[in-house]
Amino acid sequence: MSPKKSRRSPLRLPRVTSRFLRRCPRGQRAIVRLFHRWMNAQQLTLSRLTVADVQHFFDQPSLTQGTRWRYRSELLPYLYWLYARRSIEFLPDQLRLRHRVRLPKLACDFLSTLESTRRPWTCRGYRGSLAHFHRWLDKEGLALHKLTRPAMSRWCHRLLEDGLHPSSRTHRLFDVRAYLRWLAEQGVLSADPDDLIRRSDFPKLPSYLPRPLPPDVDRELQRRLAASEDLYHRGLLLMRNTGIRIGELAAIEHDCLRIDPNGVPFSRFPSASFTTSASFRSTLPPTSSSPLFNVAVPLCAAGCSKIRPVTGLATGSTAVPCTERARGSTSPSRSPRTASGIPTPRVSSPAA
Repeated sequence: MSPKKSRRSPLRLPRVTSRFLRRCPRGQRAIVRLFHRWMNAQQLTLSRLTVADVQHFFDQPSLTQGTRWRYRSELLPYLYWLYARRSIEFLPDQLRLRHRVRLPKLACDFLSTLESTRRPWTCRGYRGSLAHFHRWLDKEGLALHKLTRPAMSRWCHRLLEDGLHPSSRTHRLFDVRAYLRWLAEQGVLSADPDDLIRRSDFPKLPSYLPRPLPPDVDRELQRRLAASEDLYHRGLLLMRNTGIRIGELAAIEHDCLRIDPNGVPFSRFPSASFTTSASFRSTLPPTSSSPLFNVAVPLCAAGCSKIRPVTGLATGSTAVPCTERARGSTSPSRSPRTASGIPTPRVSSPAA
């Protein structure tokens, strides 16, 4: 006779745990039950459970890193449930890999001053930078009004040790310096903010130059784009011959042609900013600092093969003659692409 398989002893759960299991998903129920079996093997109860005990459960050698992350994410809601009902004595925040930082009132007041002039995602970036900064201050036991240059040098070095990209470090330094300047204006900070975070603390950003196209590929690409009737291909050719950016191209109105004092049609491209209104963009005066602000190009149905710069419209602007207004559908179909990645042109037959 084959030996009988050993059965697990029935698991007796506390009443508060049974109430929690009735409202959680099946996968979370399995992890909570596994956690209580481990507690029974360690002869632990909820009233005697500590942060070190739970961390010991996460640090079992038999668990992989992914399993540890899953156990932590599934058990934390359960531990918060127990803490809210006073079944455990410790706050589960201590088990988070990144502890939640409750920003002080001064930091919240500073963030409130940004909400009227900054975008929501910009304010979130400031909040993240201040949370990282105050987390470091709490760990070092430093106060805001006692900040010194050596302490800020250690924080700058900490950003480097965390492996942040130079652009991320620049954003953190910029946000915290603005915060320190505001604290100095409020009379909270006695030290000079520009001395606490100096210009030399900002890392040099790497410069990544785009890879140029070979001349023969560039000529072939222009030839195919010029022969195509697709509106997207004309837009690419427009960018190639005028130097406008993708944001300026995307903001062009369908009826964008204007007439200059000499009676020559041209098109004025709006600025690349997505926050200003279209009517305001169309009335901005041309400036010499933005030579591509006013660019006139043919947007007629015949294509963009006759694009050429013509000066004399206004200071700092460039005009291109055009013989007729733009026509065509506002939602053109995309053309297929060849294996080489260059769109196959759809050349229209010449008129008889």
